[in-house]
Amino acid sequence: ATRTSGHFRHAQLLVGNQASLDNLDSILPHAEVFHFAGHAGMNNEEMGLLLRRSQTDPLTGVFSAPRLHSGSLPNLKIAVLSACSTEGSNPNTLDPQSLARAMLRAGAADVVASRWDVDSKATEMLMARFYDLMLTDHAVSEALNGAELSLRQQYSHPYYWAAFDVFGKN
Repeated sequence: ATRTSGHFRHAQLLVGNQASLDNLDSILPHAEVFHFAGHAGMNNEEMGLLLRRSQTDPLTGVFSAPRLHSGSLPNLKIAVLSACSTEGSNPNTLDPQSLARAMLRAGAADVVASRWDVDSKATEMLMARFYDLMLTDHAVSEALNGAELSLRQQYSHPYYWAAFDVFGKN
């Protein structure tokens, strides 16, 4: 997250206690770029990004599809969900209730999300190359493809480089 935020002049980095549902709910509607680097999973039968409930509440909360409503993310150009299985709860289908699809319905232009549990080190390398390419005027899909090709030079198995997809409105 720190490395990614360095690419943006006005980045607001939420780490530790600041990485809470309350803070995300207040800043996400105004964001143009959202990058989540953390853990996703189930909590109380709800699938999504795992965060603190609030800065003062150490219990885990879930940022999930039901938190988003049509038009609630009007400025979001791209959301990158760099965590395990962020596309949906069922790896064999394109889950219509996934967080990625909810973000599109809420207004995001593009969402990068994973289809299965990912390797942390490989994902860190993939994301670094993705942002290098995207911020040099490559389209989101081209940047992800280039990052995957780069990672294939180090990892031959698709588990390491093929987990992420780009979902867009078009």
